[in-house]
Amino acid sequence: MDIVKKSGIDLNLILCDNMKHMLDVIALGCAMIGSFLIASNIGMIQLGYVFFLASSLASVVLLRRSDASKSLLMTNIFFVGVNVFGLFRYW
Repeated sequence: MDIVKKSGIDLNLILCDNMKHMLDVIALGCAMIGSFLIASNIGMIQLGYVFFLASSLASVVLLRRSDASKSLLMTNIFFVGVNVFGLFRYW
């Protein structure tokens, strides 16, 4: 840990950037997989909602940590609710 302190590298910033990148990938990837599963109508609608829910939750976390507009955050919070409703409807 002393090496990190001496080098001037902020470990919290690195972890934060890595976490942001991971959430970006989850938000994008899960949205793409979820939309494909629901639109393809191959009987995997429930799984599609699970992926959409993961995408919406990752987006909410990212938007809360950024200076994005509140309307975009509220839209994604609404999407979380719709995805939970979709899961309850099909299960």
